[in-house]
Amino acid sequence: MAPTITLARSTPARSELHAILMCSDDVEDRPHDLDWDVLDSRGFEAKVGQTMIVSGSGRPTAVVGVGSRDGVDTAAVRRAGAGLARAAKRVERASVSGLVELPDGIDRAAAAQALAEGIVLGAYQFTDLKTDPEPHRLQSVAVVATGGKKVQAALDVGAAVGEATCAARDLVNRPGGELTPPVLARAASTMAKKAGLKVEVMDLAAIKRAKLGGVLGVNRGSTQQPRFVQITYQPKGRRTGFLALVGKGITFDAGGLSIKNSQGMMTMKCDMAGAAAVIAAMSALPAVAPTAKVVAYLPMTDNMLGGDASRPGDVLTIRNGKTVEVLNTDAEGRLILADALSVASAAKPDAIVDLATLTGACMVALGKKVAGLMGNHDGWIDQVRAAAD
Repeated sequence: MAPTITLARSTPARSELHAILMCSDDVEDRPHDLDWDVLDSRGFEAKVGQTMIVSGSGRPTAVVGVGSRDGVDTAAVRRAGAGLARAAKRVERASVSGLVELPDGIDRAAAAQALAEGIVLGAYQFTDLKTDPEPHRLQSVAVVATGGKKVQAALDVGAAVGEATCAARDLVNRPGGELTPPVLARAASTMAKKAGLKVEVMDLAAIKRAKLGGVLGVNRGSTQQPRFVQITYQPKGRRTGFLALVGKGITFDAGGLSIKNSQGMMTMKCDMAGAAAVIAAMSALPAVAPTAKVVAYLPMTDNMLGGDASRPGDVLTIRNGKTVEVLNTDAEGRLILADALSVASAAKPDAIVDLATLTGACMVALGKKVAGLMGNHDGWIDQVRAAAD
């Protein structure tokens, strides 16, 4: 359960831990009621996200770094929020101040949104399957700042985005034997309906009627039936565009007849992370309130080795009528995405973003911490990259 985040005019009396955001070059302005001999001896330099707890007047104080004053941005504030949440894991109620003292160049609402997002992400745990879990105890954080409704609204958006990210993490962390395509589809439907979005779920019969040959071909080796989910967000007021989101939903990838080795399968419960990210993004849209229409297209199946699994050399007919010869059944992602992209393209969106754990070659090229971005329109690629940054 994510902590609730509210705006406060002063530090609540019930706060068990108070945090202070601090720039690394604010040496002369640092609070005098803290034991700086201890902080200095422990190497506190107010680097971004660096957090230390010391005794304070009435309650412990967590000093959280946001880096040098001329380099503070929303990313630094988000990391500071995460540092605060980790430091507060043993208390139920915490508070934080310092937004007002941030450099003039950073927008206060944007900083508040980033702070709330960081707090929610930093408090995240996945303990559902542990024998003796030690859950994060943090239930609420009071942000001591001015700004009224505008800042509170920013905190709400940040919390919603953080909670959506955590929901995606929960889905990705679920074992493939538990999170089957029907289960993932139900989770998507539940999240969408809770957010007030329109959702359509296609079962096996509907997928056959829609002639989604890529999904059907990959699903042939599985005892679990596939699903195809479509989620729609309609903005209030005048619409400024139409964006399609496509997410790869392979709930477990054994490689099909072109079977992976055991090491290669270790993280293949994560092969639906593209779909999870899209589902989560859709659930956050009512809070973010973009003016564009957004529709998600989510093909879901696993890739197994049943008695009638697709063979190398089989030819599949994709939704748009194109035929594809399968030479390696472990290249399944592009097959189900071809169907989804065909359905999305038929709706004539202004642009499409396709999210997928598509190939290990990307990690060979870029490593595990950098996402690959490709497309057929340089301007759109630049927009997506700027949003990601």
